[in-house]
Amino acid sequence: MVKRKHTSPNKSNPPKKTKKNTKTQCVDNPVEVVEIQSCDQNESFTGIIAEERPWKNLELILSLQSNELGDKEKVELAFSFVKAHDVGENGTNEDEEECQAVKISRLVMYLSDWIQTLFVSKEQNFQVRADICLDFRCWEILRFCLKQSSILDVSINLSKYLLKAIAFIAENLLSALNGLSSEVNICDGQGFEVYSCVVDCVGLLFSS
Repeated sequence: MVKRKHTSPNKSNPPKKTKKNTKTQCVDNPVEVVEIQSCDQNESFTGIIAEERPWKNLELILSLQSNELGDKEKVELAFSFVKAHDVGENGTNEDEEECQAVKISRLVMYLSDWIQTLFVSKEQNFQVRADICLDFRCWEILRFCLKQSSILDVSINLSKYLLKAIAFIAENLLSALNGLSSEVNICDGQGFEVYSCVVDCVGLLFSS
């Protein structure tokens, strides 16, 4: 009789223990980059300009009252202001004018008085200043004041100095037409511009 050999069941091999990685993996989260649009920069820049704008009328008056500037420099400042105002007249913002420290109506009145007194010299017994009367920029400034006084419905003073300046221009115009000596050649571009501005000013005086 054959004896069977009893064998114990095979023991299953225990699973090998794996070492856990104690090091944590770092995952870089994407950084959200916010780009500054050009319009944002323009808005901030416009904001800076808006803070300065309320003083432009007052700054012009203070410049005209300054003793550090000559008459020619003051005329150039006033003329630049007038031309800038004429260029942006169609797009003038009423809110911007309302926030001015000095209203445009007050500026027009002051500018008119200032340019009229500039036509004569107090040091020379109120004689007409030929260099000022023959400067077309001075008449452009006066024309601006006359036009704005009608638009804004404000009254401006008309001095005897203005009458002297107009008489001086009229005499030169008659002399040029008669072939006599004149301060300015009427055929010259600048001379014609002076006479044209004076004619416009006289027309505005009679229409106001």
